[in-house]
Amino acid sequence: MMPQMNDGKLIDLFHGNHTTMMLSLLFSLCIFLPALFQLTIRLKRAE
Repeated sequence: MMPQMNDGKLIDLFHGNHTTMMLSLLFSLCIFLPALFQLTIRLKRAE
């Protein structure tokens, strides 16, 4: 995104390609959810 853009959206990063945007969100969740799960397990052990 360019600094002069006032109304930047997530889809602008993918040049308007909806499929690529959705796949990137899906793959991000594939990393985030197991990390969150592991964090909760480790914090329960520390108590």
